[in-house]
Parts: sequence; C-alpha cells; structure tokens
Amino acid sequence: MNYEPIIEARLKRFKESFQYENYSEDQAFELFANYSILLQHQPDAFNADSEMLESASVGGENDGGIDGIAIKVNGTFINSKDEIEEMLKCENISTEFIFIQSKNKAKFSCQELNTFLSGIRAFFDDKSITPFNEKVELWRELKRFIFSDEVMCQWQESPSVRCYYVTYGKWLDFPQHTDVVERFKKDLKSISSETNFHFLGAKEFKEATERNENKFNVILPCLDIMSLPEATKVDGSCLVLCSASEFIKLLDTEEGIIRKSLFNDNVRDFQGLSSVNKEIKETILHEPEKFVLFNNGITIVCTSFIPNDRKLKIVNPQIVNGCQTSSVLFASRKEEGSHLENISLVIKVISTTDGDLLNDIVRGTNKQNIVLEEAFETTKQFHKDLENFMNEYNVPKLDKIFYERRAKQYAFNPTIKQYQKCNLRILTQYFVATIMQKPHLAHRHEAVLLQQFEGRIFHENHSKLPYVAIAYSVMKLEQFLKRTYARQDFIKYKAHILMIYFVEVGGAVPDLSKEKGADKYANAIIANLSDEQANVQAFENAIKTFNQCRTIWCKQLRKSKYAIKDTSDFTKLVLRYLNDPDATYSPNDFDDSIKVEKGTITYYNSKVVVPYGYISTNNEKVYFSRKDNATLPIFIKNHALCEFKIKRDNHNREKAYDIKLIE
Repeated sequence: MNYEPIIEARLKRFKESFQYENYSEDQAFELFANYSILLQHQPDAFNADSEMLESASVGGENDGGIDGIAIKVNGTFINSKDEIEEMLKCENISTEFIFIQSKNKAKFSCQELNTFLSGIRAFFDDKSITPFNEKVELWRELKRFIFSDEVMCQWQESPSVRCYYVTYGKWLDFPQHTDVVERFKKDLKSISSETNFHFLGAKEFKEATERNENKFNVILPCLDIMSLPEATKVDGSCLVLCSASEFIKLLDTEEGIIRKSLFNDNVRDFQGLSSVNKEIKETILHEPEKFVLFNNGITIVCTSFIPNDRKLKIVNPQIVNGCQTSSVLFASRKEEGSHLENISLVIKVISTTDGDLLNDIVRGTNKQNIVLEEAFETTKQFHKDLENFMNEYNVPKLDKIFYERRAKQYAFNPTIKQYQKCNLRILTQYFVATIMQKPHLAHRHEAVLLQQFEGRIFHENHSKLPYVAIAYSVMKLEQFLKRTYARQDFIKYKAHILMIYFVEVGGAVPDLSKEKGADKYANAIIANLSDEQANVQAFENAIKTFNQCRTIWCKQLRKSKYAIKDTSDFTKLVLRYLNDPDATYSPNDFDDSIKVEKGTITYYNSKVVVPYGYISTNNEKVYFSRKDNATLPIFIKNHALCEFKIKRDNHNREKAYDIKLIE
C-alpha cells in the first residue's frame, strides 16, 4: 500500500493548523516529523503554543545531521535549567535524550544515517570540535547541566537515548544499517543506560500519527466483570479484575514506549521513582499476590465499552486515575523477577461523553491521593466562566480563539485549528510575562507558577478581558513571527517581546479587580491587535526594543547571550529601558553579588548526597546548594529567614551564596 498520500494529507492539515504554509516542504516535513514523534512522549507539550516545537526543531546549517532534539526528565519535556531544578525536588530523576532525523524522500541513506549518528556522538562529547548551531548548543548546555555533579547525584540511573530516522521509504532492515546502529549503541554504553533506535518508513510513520489521535479500540481479557449501578450522564460502568500482563498491552506502542495519549485527562504525569512508587515496585517484584490488596486500581473513562465472555472491548480509553501505577507496571515489565501475569489489577471503567462529569470523576478519583491543588485549577468556577466568556467573545478581523479548559477538548473539531486554541499553560505563562512583568519566569511549568503567584492570577474578582487580550496577543505574535521572522530566534523570547508590547501599547498594568480600568487596558491591546497595520508596527517596535536591550546586554555589559531568557537582570534592564530609553548602564547595575538579599528558605532537601534548596524573595526563587554554603546546618527548619548574596555559576544560573540564618 502507498502510505504517502495519507501522510501528505496529514502534513497539509498540520501546516494549516500551525500556520506553517510559508515554509518549504523540507522544513515543514521536519517540523511535522518532530511534532508527530514527540507528541507520543508528551501529548500536552504542543498545545496551542509552538515554542517547544520550534526549540526542538534544530535542523539547518551546522545541525550535525540532527533535525530534532528533546530531553525528558521524569517523563516530562524540559527546555531550561529551572525546569530541571524543579525536577530535583523528586528523590530520584530519570533522563532520556531524544534525537530525530527526518528526510522528505523515499529512501533510507547509509551516508545520512552515519552523519546523524556522528552528530549525536559529538553532541555528548564536550571535546568535539564539530560546529553546532545556536539551537543545538542550547540543548548541549542543558546536557552539560544534567551531567554536572549536583544533578548526577540524584540520577536513578544513567540517561537513556532514543533515536528516530524518518523517511517516506520502506524499511527493509538492511544489514549495513543495523550494523552501523549496533556499533553506535556500543559507543554510547559509557554514558547511556539504554539506547534505542527506530527506523520509521512511511508505514511506521503513518501508524505513529494515528496513535497520537488516540482513536483506537482495545480488547481487554478479564478475570471477572461486575456491572455498577446506573448514574446520570453515565452510559455504563463496571468493575473489572484483570491480569497486569494483559493491562500493559493497552499501554504499549510499536516503539516500546508508554502510550502517553492515554493520560491526557490525568491530573499529573509520572512522578518518577518517588517513595510511593518505589513501594509499588517492591510489591510488584516481591509480593505480587498482594498487589491487588495494596493498590487502589485504575480508573478508565471511555466513549463506550462492550462486555463479552470475559473480554471487554473499550472504545477510546482515557486513564484518568492510575498514571503512577500504570507507569511503574510498564517500567517493571522487563525487570527480572517481575511476573506480571501473577498480579491482579482492579479497573473501574466508565462510559461517558459529558465533559463536566469527566472533570468531577478526575477530581473525585484523585482526591484521596497526594495531588497538588493546582492540578484541579481548571475545574474552578473562574475558568468555567472564562471559557464561556472567551468562546463567545469575538474580535473584529481576527480568527476566533477558544479556551481549551480540558485537554484535547477540541481535538476532534476540524473547524478549530491548533493556533486558535488557548489553554491553562498559555494563559498562566504569559500572564506572568505581561501582567506580572516577569518574562524570565514564564517558561516554568504552570503548576509552579500557579503556586508562586497564588492569589494574583485567576482571581475570582479579576476582569476576564485582560485574559482574552493575552490569548489573542499570543496568537497574533506567533503568526507575525512565523510570517516575518520564520525560524529565527525570536520565538523563544516571545515572553519578553509580549511584555514590551503590553507596556508600549497598554501602558501601566492596572488592578485587574477594578473592571473599568482593567477593561480599558485590555481594550487598548485588543484594538491594536485588530488593526493589522498598527499591530505589525507595534510588534516591529517591540522587537526593535528587545534587540536594543540585547545589544546593551551583550556588547555594553558583556553579558552572555545565553543568559537572557531566564535571567531576572535582563528583565530589569528591559523595564529600565522602557522607562528611560536614554539611560546609561554599567555592569555594577546588574551585579547582585555585591547586594545582600533577605528571604525565606521555602524548600530544603537534606536527604540527598549534596543537600540543596530554594530561597523565596520578592516572588522569586533562588537555588542554593550546601556545597556552596558549608556553614549551613544539615537540618533547617521550614520557612527559616535568611540573608544571602547572589552570584552566577558556570551554567549561568543565579545561586545563593554566603547564606546566614536570621534567628
């Protein structure tokens, strides 16, 4: 069968949905391949915003034969050191490096394969003189941090490596290809716990794109099935007892990775081998017969199910509770001594298509577990009201935007393109960038930001219109950058550019609880967005301001160009420039090491080899390590007050030094 027309149709839909129509066919295919493959690893990574996709797509001059790079820490994509540091709060971390080569042609080339593998070798070799472009170098910088002493001490095991080679061709398992790959795997044994390589021809690539849509049926063999009482808005429900060995077949994909699209509606991703998950693993390995007694089981919501002779056909399943159990079972399947066929598992299966009921099920089935309240943020009334307000609000001359309050809420509505969707992550991150004027924090996970700015974002008294302005401005800036600055480096600085844009167009940020002032501020921005000529000029001005600040930063202050996106000092420079374009600058203006700060130690982990923690001050979080503060006591009480200085380490991170506790 010729699969190429099917892939071409999906590529065309992808280009329209993400507005990549002006890209060349080769560029668009690279982006589509990266998107399709990485989506299998984390389906929510590319919702509404294309920054992660643009960061992962490194193809171009000096790419080392690599078209896509991503790094997962504890199952979650990261693209900054701050995100890695958040992961360090877990007792152990697992890391996976993903590399993709995609060719818009109908064959696999041994020469191109060798170039790809040589590029990966050079990526991990700090002594290599292979020239890499800026995008690849940013990923290499994160790699160096992951291999630093303070992170390595929390490794669960050495990182794993997963590689994909994608073409329109037919994979024929040629010996010369497999031999090259086997030698490559041996070369990486010193740094990688496991190296996987996948050749995806047209057939395999088509199947990967289908898996992403999660439209599939599964037949689950059962030990027993018991119907549950009828309930309003529920088409049917039952309790199932099945073998764990049968259950994990539902989780597995052709590439041997867990089917992440099953967990779109789960409140949290896999948390790594936390203490609770270690206990689950111990039970699997040493007391499998007691697993069903100790474990709360799995909850699956689906479109429909059909029981038949100890088998259950489940249509479009979603695991809304049981991600940790599922992930530990899946990871244990290859371990010696794990006899999953001896493990019984209880599964609650609920058939419903009602979105509000689904939210209630998610909340109810997770409340007995230790889940951060931020996980339930979008179930609050503010977000329901915002969804209705935004979905009914129309801006003249602009495409309509929809608030995707629930994951994949509009996935099966072909009339709503990807760029028309706005979700919790987008609103949270760009609220912090524009309203809080802290773009250097905007890349952090929304759960972290919601906790950090609790009470000042999504407040029940806030006007809804500024949130609408944020959603439309993100969409318009994405369109502008793709059309005018395609594939240049401004996409990763969207948070800074939008902050500048909001200041230059909207002026001072008002109190969002005072509706008249908040709406006037938001309407000024919306009016600019709906006037194409004025909007283009405003975005051009914002980028010009950003570039002038970047020039001052790099040339006048001699600061690193890699220390811009997540650096509070650069934000201070931008705000100072906006207030006074004729201001003069000196390095001492941004040398925090000579200033003594005060703060509160809000987190401290003394159970690892090198104790570390975070100090909160003025809504910022500063990392510290006991290695740099030898006089600190081993045990520190919660919320201890302290004084400290800030310096930058070799990875350009702000760290606290000379910490002194205030009695």
